[in-house]
Amino acid sequence: EAMLAYADKLIASLHSDFLALYREQLDAFFERLVGLDTVDENVMMYIVQGHHPMKKMAVHLLKIGRDNKDVSFSCAPLALLMKKILGLNYQYWLT
Repeated sequence: EAMLAYADKLIASLHSDFLALYREQLDAFFERLVGLDTVDENVMMYIVQGHHPMKKMAVHLLKIGRDNKDVSFSCAPLALLMKKILGLNYQYWLT
């Protein structure tokens, strides 16, 4: 939860000019979050039901990625994370 709070603040403070500096680290961060369920599947539920919505972070990153045409921002790690979060959320509500 603390890591998501930090990520939320960091991503909210990013501007399109700084995306190039943090692009690789953000991709690695999202990839590691996707892999958390291999350690303990309950950890991902903290992200799914947390107070820091990943959708808000994703929307902001996509916006600043579009604003800076000079930097290529791969959305693949972020998209995989969002797919996993939405899938877990739907499974939770269906049960």
